[in-house]
This record gives sequence, C-alpha cells and structure tokens, in this order.
Amino acid sequence: MILHWLGLAILLALFSPASAIIGGSDAYPGEFPQVVSITNFDDHICGGSILSATEILTAAHCVDDINPNSLGVLVSSINRYTDWGRIRVQEYRIPEEYDRKTYANDIAVIYLSRPIELSVVAEPVRFPSDPNLRENVEAVVVGWGLTTAQGLDQAAILQKLDATTTSRDLCEHRWDLTVYPNSSVFCTSYPWGKGTCYGDAGGPIFNSAREQIGILGLAADCDLDNPGLNFNVSHYLDWIQRNQVKDQEK
Repeated sequence: MILHWLGLAILLALFSPASAIIGGSDAYPGEFPQVVSITNFDDHICGGSILSATEILTAAHCVDDINPNSLGVLVSSINRYTDWGRIRVQEYRIPEEYDRKTYANDIAVIYLSRPIELSVVAEPVRFPSDPNLRENVEAVVVGWGLTTAQGLDQAAILQKLDATTTSRDLCEHRWDLTVYPNSSVFCTSYPWGKGTCYGDAGGPIFNSAREQIGILGLAADCDLDNPGLNFNVSHYLDWIQRNQVKDQEK
C-alpha cells in the first residue's frame, strides 16, 4: 500500500504541475456532470471536461508524451475509485504552439475509443457567450487531487472550492505573463489557507452560471499564498472547434 501511494505521488509530480484542492468540500452526485478524471494506468493524474460524447478537454501537459493506450477517462461519477464508467483513450491533440518549458498554450483535446452515454450525470460543458473575462468574477474549481500541501492524501470524492478571478496586475506579481499569448491566461485567488495543489490540472473552472471559463493550470507547487495561473477557454475556442471530430473529417 505504501509503495502504491509513493508511486501515485511520483505520477502526480511528473504529470501535474498544477492543481488539486486544499480546503475544499465534497461535491454531491450530479453536481458537476461535466467533470471527468483522466487516468494513466488507472491512476488519476488530471481533471478534464466533456466536450461531446467522444471528446474531452484538458491541459496539454496532462497527456503530452504519454502513450494513449495507457490513458483512460472516468465519467459519470464523483468517486474516482468507481469501477464502471471508464473509457479508453484513442488519441489526443495538442497545439503546435504548446511550450513544454513555460506551459504556454497548455490545452488538449482527447478522443475516446467509444462514446459517453450522455445523461444528467455526464453532460458537455457550456462556454460563456461573452469572451471577455473580467476580474472579481465568482468561480468554482473542482478536482480529485491532494488535499494537503504535504503528504499523500488524495481525494476519493470530487472536491469543490470557491474562487475569484484576480486582476492582471495581481497575477503579474507572481507570474511572468509575457511568455503567454495575450488574453490566454488569467489568475484565481482562494480563501486564506485554501487553494490548489497537485492532481486536477486540466479540470474546468466554472463561473456562477456553471459555464466553463478556464482550464486549471499552474499552481506554484501548492503555494497557497499566491494566485494560480489558468488558461482562458474563450481565447482557445477557435482551436477547440477546429479540433472537434464532429466538425472535421478525421
């Protein structure tokens, strides 16, 4: 058992330079039907969201250089230990502009080997009609990752935590925004002593209308004193739509 958790910690460190939730609370069944767990050899490594019955949206670093045959997606459940609802990954795509050093353009679309049975516990995300992301917007983040900054406590039940989008000035105090395309990133802040850590990078950030405004990105290695850096989905909508199978001949 100890070896299992040590192995899991190594996987999280290797594949998740971003968030898991510290100080969150349990989601209830069906509260976030758009959210999925991405696994590597059946171990949770990242979060994601349902684009369509055959497509998942996540962060590029979650899947980059991993054999698709080892990847899976868990849908329709808030419990990551659920045996049913797992679907094998067929392949994935990331932008040519993705930068492995800075994580610029950290976005990916995953294609599933079979369709999800869409229902009240598994449904596609919606995106905002207004592409302008403002500061001080109330939001919520979700994830299955580590629940403490030190240790190996990973959430079994999907966790949720309130967040607020910050000003660009506050974001720039922690992050060098010059390496990211203009308007492609934004920061979120959290209540004192709470925030993101390892394990659910790639998961969605929702606004109060439950529209996905972002993809969880960098979280400064569980640094709860600084805002987390995330990727603005409105900036990438054209890329997302171009890479959806339903819109093109594969």
